[in-house]
Amino acid sequence: MKKQVIFITGTSSGLGKAIAELCYENGHIVYGSSRNPPSENPYVKELKVDVTDQQSVQNAVNYILEKEGRIDVVINNAGLGIIGPIEYLDVADVNRVWHTNVNGLLHVLQAVLPSMRHHNAGKIISISSIASVIALPFRGVYCASKAAGDKIIQSLRMELSQTNISCCSIQAGDIRTSINENRLKVKDLEDPFYADIVKRTNQHIDDEVNKGMSARAVALEIYRLLSHEKLPITYVVGKPLQKLSLWIKRIVSEGVFEKIIASYSK
Repeated sequence: MKKQVIFITGTSSGLGKAIAELCYENGHIVYGSSRNPPSENPYVKELKVDVTDQQSVQNAVNYILEKEGRIDVVINNAGLGIIGPIEYLDVADVNRVWHTNVNGLLHVLQAVLPSMRHHNAGKIISISSIASVIALPFRGVYCASKAAGDKIIQSLRMELSQTNISCCSIQAGDIRTSINENRLKVKDLEDPFYADIVKRTNQHIDDEVNKGMSARAVALEIYRLLSHEKLPITYVVGKPLQKLSLWIKRIVSEGVFEKIIASYSK
């Protein structure tokens, strides 16, 4: 694979950091971004970017284009999770998640697309989730935000069908990262109807993340896509049981599948 200029959002830790390191190790020019980038990173040229701020994203892209003349690959990895009963979600928290996961993706796309169309080349990879396909109790807003991101990418693929720009959503399962520490939660939930079940769901999610695939293993699967001339519409990365859940969803009725998923939150 020839040397490429790669821009990755959300590289301060976790999957973004793992992808950035892997790309650097394979000889690519890597620009990373986060709201609070580390002062020194031997793998990545770190930029201070808030994806919810359109001008912040545009400034970063302009800087890369000034330095390198092009962006060959953009990997939109910045994201934010949220958990809690829909009845009690704080609207400000919901807005933070939506602005990060959906508006942030749009900001990145709108910043990089003019240059990619000018060069008639590029790859766009958006880190989504298996939760974009499967609605999960107490994670409705997160699921919706990832589903919205998938639809944006799918629409963009058709809009760019006459170009050599390729787009893909990575529907990832659980990955061992620090996402647990950053996930937004409903504070001081005392309603007895929800309190115990949400506490158990929180613990279940934390346990599943801790048992998830390593960030390096997921990064390797994503990196292999960069050698493909055309990217798939979606690409699922996860443990066998999580991949199996998508297959089961296709073959059983909606009601049966709902009962299967709901049983994990009882």
